[in-house]
Amino acid sequence: MALAWWLVALSGAVALVYSLASAAAPMLRFIAALAGLPLVAAGVVMGAALLARAPWSRSAHLLLGGAGLASCILTLPSAVLVLYFLSRQSGRSFDESPDNDPNETPFPRVFEIVFSVGLVTSMALSLGLAYAAYSLRQDSLLALRGPRLAQTERAAVDRMRRMADAEEAFRLICNTGYADLAALLHPTTVMSDYPENGPAFITTELAFKRAGDHQFELVTEEPMPETAGCPTRRFRRYRYSATPVGGRGRHFVIGPKRVVHFAHDRPATFEDPFIPR
Repeated sequence: MALAWWLVALSGAVALVYSLASAAAPMLRFIAALAGLPLVAAGVVMGAALLARAPWSRSAHLLLGGAGLASCILTLPSAVLVLYFLSRQSGRSFDESPDNDPNETPFPRVFEIVFSVGLVTSMALSLGLAYAAYSLRQDSLLALRGPRLAQTERAAVDRMRRMADAEEAFRLICNTGYADLAALLHPTTVMSDYPENGPAFITTELAFKRAGDHQFELVTEEPMPETAGCPTRRFRRYRYSATPVGGRGRHFVIGPKRVVHFAHDRPATFEDPFIPR
């Protein structure tokens, strides 16, 4: 039992060393020092008192155990503390009367085993919950902000969104159907009534297959039948993808929903995580 308090003191000492030697933000160092000092003091005092069988340490452990019962994580070791320090053997062990046997163990073996198992289980559960909370926070930040993008990746994502906007503008002509690259560049080839000098849906620069560190490709799927008043060449779906040169890094893809999805070191699909606008 005293060993557990020495471990508490050790953890506090680690926090103090971190607060003095770390290059972290001042606030983090202050919090580490604020937590470390009480842990060192409590660990040293309570461990020494337990070894000396100081009567007041029994009451202190009962108070700590009672408080720990209310916490889900420390319920098991706290229950062991309360049960033992309320027992008759505990009363005899911490009694200062001359009849007290100094060789009698103040913490029976069965209680040591149960307490140790409970403490280890509680620490493992605490670490597990902390990791789960961290992972959930990271996932939430990713969903809210999207991944951190390099400058070339941001340029690629911006290019893809411009292509998706052009496809949406083409679709609005007949409220259905998407264009291939040639139709976006030369609308008159698919619309006889389109002004000869009218603007194209995309610029020539957007039609380049490579820009920055990515290769771009527009793929159309399922040709649609011709309909009066609509472009002569339309498709039900399209997929515009960006592949990093060399294949290593983030891959991107966008489609009719105009949402950019990404994947690492492999072609992205519409089931992969997306980048919020």
